[in-house]
Amino acid sequence: MWRLGLLAVVTGSAPAAEYWVAPAGRDEHPGTAQAPFQTIGRSLRQATAGDTIWIRAGRYAEAATLAGCGRADAPLVIRGAGDGPVVIGQSDVLGPEWFAESGTYAIDCQRPVRFLFVDPGTYPLVQMSMRWASTSGEVARTPGSFTYDSKTLKLYMHPEDRLTDPNAHRVAVAYNDVGLIVSGARHVVVQDLVLSQAGRVGILVASGSEEIRLQHCQVHTAETGFCIDASSRITLMDCTARDCAKGLAVHDTRRLTLDHVLVYRTRAHGLIASGANPGLAITNCIFKAGGISGSIYYLAGPAPPGFRSDGNCLVQYMNPADSFRVFVNGQEYRELDAYRRATGQDGRSISVAPGFVDETPGREDLRLKPDSPCRGRGLDGADLGPRTRQP
Repeated sequence: MWRLGLLAVVTGSAPAAEYWVAPAGRDEHPGTAQAPFQTIGRSLRQATAGDTIWIRAGRYAEAATLAGCGRADAPLVIRGAGDGPVVIGQSDVLGPEWFAESGTYAIDCQRPVRFLFVDPGTYPLVQMSMRWASTSGEVARTPGSFTYDSKTLKLYMHPEDRLTDPNAHRVAVAYNDVGLIVSGARHVVVQDLVLSQAGRVGILVASGSEEIRLQHCQVHTAETGFCIDASSRITLMDCTARDCAKGLAVHDTRRLTLDHVLVYRTRAHGLIASGANPGLAITNCIFKAGGISGSIYYLAGPAPPGFRSDGNCLVQYMNPADSFRVFVNGQEYRELDAYRRATGQDGRSISVAPGFVDETPGREDLRLKPDSPCRGRGLDGADLGPRTRQP
């Protein structure tokens, strides 16, 4: 045994550790499976290169930020324990205590609100944003709008045709802007997390992060599912963003790879890219995205150097459904063939209904039917989209 210990000292490495987190744990605990930490933040402060953090199902009322690093031969791994959704941040469903006030509806919130959703899990979402009051007591005046007064913690809603009485809807509010932040980290794997009603962004990778892999992660009901900003060599594999305003937002990335990603039922764009994104690759993905005000892809400038998109299924969710709509550098393409001729991309992609098992709101089963045209279409010979069941 002493030889093994001496070897660890000589090589400068230490045995990899496992840390566990559970809502019923305590941060004073050692972080074992039998005595887990209570917060994700506590585990992130403890873990180092080669360690694995296991996060049990439940709600974590915190803004989790990962700024630590692994190594190429010993990445830092954060994983869901597989026993259910991991909800990072805090959200509540308001009502039915809305009351009439000054021609609007109002409700007292218990704490500062960052974002809201109306009827989360349904589509099209009636509302996913609100404005902040410039003066205390300012109320919503535009039909269908929400105004939040941060001084009085009061939320106002002005009724309109689709939303006449907030007590007849589920109005959910989020108290965090982001579910999980990966900031300035290197050699990290985030796996098997499910985030719901996370606020503005489900998972944010930013601030020069490098060699980050997100795998089997799902974000439901956020303004943006995944946001990758100013980071390089980032991979999203077998991930899902659904019922968001935007599925993915990328800005100034290098060598971002999207492989077997499903973006489903977005209110705006499935993917929006701005700034320089050399080496952006989109393969084996299903985009059934682009709602009332969006498209499947929206590339704000010309296709970046090294851009590669192929072996995908690309269809609009609305306007009309199962059609094609892509913007590149201000040019709109309404047909896949026209897009192919203009860009040279997606030569092996298809634009047909993916054929999910069940798309009924509230009981979606986003596995592919046996006769789905997406079966066996991926560039790697596998099905398109995530290769695991999506709840």
